[in-house]
Amino acid sequence: MAPLSLRTRILLITVIPIVTLVFATLAIVNRTITSQVSDGIHDDLVRASAVAQNVLEARARMLAVAGGIIARDPKFFSVLTIPGSHLDPQLCATVAGVARDFNLPGQTDLFEVMDGKGRLLASVGPEASDPRARAGLVAQALGGRATAGILTGKLEDARHYQAQVVPVAVGGRIVGVLLLGERIDDGFARDLRELTRSQVTFVSGATITGTTLGQDEDRGAVLEALTSPAVGRAGGLGLFHDPFVAFGFIAACTNKVELSTQVLILAQRQTVLVAKQAASLDVLSGGRFRFGIGVGWNGMEFVGLNENFHNRGKRSEEQVQVMKALWANP
Repeated sequence: MAPLSLRTRILLITVIPIVTLVFATLAIVNRTITSQVSDGIHDDLVRASAVAQNVLEARARMLAVAGGIIARDPKFFSVLTIPGSHLDPQLCATVAGVARDFNLPGQTDLFEVMDGKGRLLASVGPEASDPRARAGLVAQALGGRATAGILTGKLEDARHYQAQVVPVAVGGRIVGVLLLGERIDDGFARDLRELTRSQVTFVSGATITGTTLGQDEDRGAVLEALTSPAVGRAGGLGLFHDPFVAFGFIAACTNKVELSTQVLILAQRQTVLVAKQAASLDVLSGGRFRFGIGVGWNGMEFVGLNENFHNRGKRSEEQVQVMKALWANP
């Protein structure tokens, strides 16, 4: 093998370090840009999630305020004291007439009136709820508690509604129930997209009830991702698994994936236990966990847990202070 010439050796000595430096610089720049893009995407998703939750909470408050005002109006509640039953066509027509007057200003998608036994007297909105779907909410209202929740429409369609039920009382006695609801559909998804600058899809079971995705393949990909066996009920990371358990599994299988709750409803959980779970997850994942919390908007979730829905904001603030103290002095 012939020896390298002096010129070749000089070139190798000078060029190789320069090339190595260039590639090292490119690798560092690429890693930095990738990290910044990843952080930017994560921050955008956090903001989008917060905006979406605020919009849902604002709509729930609007329905609750409107329902409370209507239920306390003498013209409205007095019609529910008229003798008769849900089988009396004259009574139902009278109730429907009064209900239409109250629904004209805002015209919610659902405006339904039940008697003191939960039986439908009038449905004057442009759409109607499924009797079986609303039964649980109506039962809560008959017990004297205003409640929010998600309802399905009639069985022949796949419509879903953000709903509020309000008890109608006269002299301390429940004489009926008022149900108001706004549709969760493509239009609502588009409104959220404008606010969040993100694609929005609402899914119930294996049905898309509202989306901004225009391509069938994109919609199919969303449903497949949420319903495939790999992420389904049989031992996978199902949509409704506990986040701390799911993130613990993910943290053990990955090294760089960021983990973040978007968001966890803190007022539904035990404070000290959550503080321990969050701290353990953050340590075991190498600091990859970001803890996002919210106050929630669905009153039915709190009813099922026997928790007070109306003071959830104040309780959440107190819980955050307790958790910070526990983390500062473990």
